[in-house]
Amino acid sequence: LESAADGVAAITSDLSGVGRFLTQMPRDPDYPGIFIVNRFNRNDNLACAQLTDILYKYSQLSRKERVENKINARKLADSCDWKDLVLNYLRAHNAALKQASK
Repeated sequence: LESAADGVAAITSDLSGVGRFLTQMPRDPDYPGIFIVNRFNRNDNLACAQLTDILYKYSQLSRKERVENKINARKLADSCDWKDLVLNYLRAHNAALKQASK
């Protein structure tokens, strides 16, 4: 997310919180900006193959296409701003505390 905030295309997985969050966000399929490797309930070989495919395809992009990915990475990062998401974190934290006290 930090890389995307600087306008750098990035890769994450759906095992991370940001990866899971981004799977729910509308993203441009041609220029996703942040690429997500599907790891949840998948074996390492499939994830490795997907990562290899992402990297290979990215290496084949034109300058214009790389710029589009950088622009979209920045837009996605902006949608994950702490000021917009802090209430979600507080709710999750409070729910965890409540559950732990049972």
